[in-house]
Amino acid sequence: MNEKIKKNFQEFKQEVASNKALKTVVYVGIGLLSLYLLGKAFKGLASIVRGFNELKSAIKGK
Repeated sequence: MNEKIKKNFQEFKQEVASNKALKTVVYVGIGLLSLYLLGKAFKGLASIVRGFNELKSAIKGK
């Protein structure tokens, strides 16, 4: 099974390398996915910071 996946991936890499339009689509897709994942990560960090601020306020009694 693993060999089949490697073979398919190698074929895909060759197809992308030979097709400029497909290469552009793949790079744009990777870029958009990266931005989406960064947004999710920063949203999570912001939620953590808000949680700590609420905890600090609760401890102070405000």
